[in-house]
Amino acid sequence: WCSSWAEERQGTVMVTKIHSMEALNAVLKSEKRVLLYIGTNDCSVCQSTKPRIEAILTAYPRFRGVEVSVYEHPDIAGQFLAFSLPVVLIFEEGREVFRSGRFLDFHQIEAMLQRRDENSNEDHPVSGS
Repeated sequence: WCSSWAEERQGTVMVTKIHSMEALNAVLKSEKRVLLYIGTNDCSVCQSTKPRIEAILTAYPRFRGVEVSVYEHPDIAGQFLAFSLPVVLIFEEGREVFRSGRFLDFHQIEAMLQRRDENSNEDHPVSGS
């Protein structure tokens, strides 16, 4: 139901390509933090931004990265109102907390990931001290 988009780096980041709405719903339900990238293979902007998003994600291993192709799954794009590409959506506990579309602001995306990642330190308190 999903396949690898990017190779695993240092055992921390794996971005997968989603092949159905059911698969996406399963990821959103099972993962605490998800970054969803919606694009197409024939969109030059999508092709240039996808590696940048992948590079940003390597710094945030608590986030699960997933990708959906609009041409393969227009139903998913429609469900998330992704009408201009590319679109990045960030979910926390299945709820959308951030959206950036068409002209992606990479600094804003990274700042949101950082804020959410810092909040996740509450999930894993440091023992000792």
